[in-house]
Amino acid sequence: MNAKSEVTYCGLYCPNCGARCHLPQRASALIEEMKVGGYDKWGHTLEGFTPFWKFLHGLADVSFPKRCQEETCGIPNCGMRECAKKKGIDACPLCDEYPCEMIQEFSKSYPTMVFDGQRMKEIGMQAWIAEQETRRQNGFCYGDIRCR
Repeated sequence: MNAKSEVTYCGLYCPNCGARCHLPQRASALIEEMKVGGYDKWGHTLEGFTPFWKFLHGLADVSFPKRCQEETCGIPNCGMRECAKKKGIDACPLCDEYPCEMIQEFSKSYPTMVFDGQRMKEIGMQAWIAEQETRRQNGFCYGDIRCR
């Protein structure tokens, strides 16, 4: 796997995303709790259960890490992704216009985003990825600091 594929176009690090840090574990715990209640045996009799159960198992599946760069994660028609692809850059922080209006708006939900992007620009993507991996190993997750 190419380490760059773990970097979103907007400049986040996929393994530090709540969808990869917390959701799989929490979805797995919910599945197990529901099995204790027998839902895996009779839940299909409830309206909407079957698609929910499939979705829940998808959230718990860590064998298929979704990635922005592969367009398997994030908003399907993300403006930042489209802009970066159009400009031929691997990530928005590598753009001369960083942080643009789209990034400024999106970063309101991710308080470290602009700082992290400036850091990527300063030290380069590979060194930045190494720093993000260290963060991940130390328990960092965007979901823990995300502003809603």
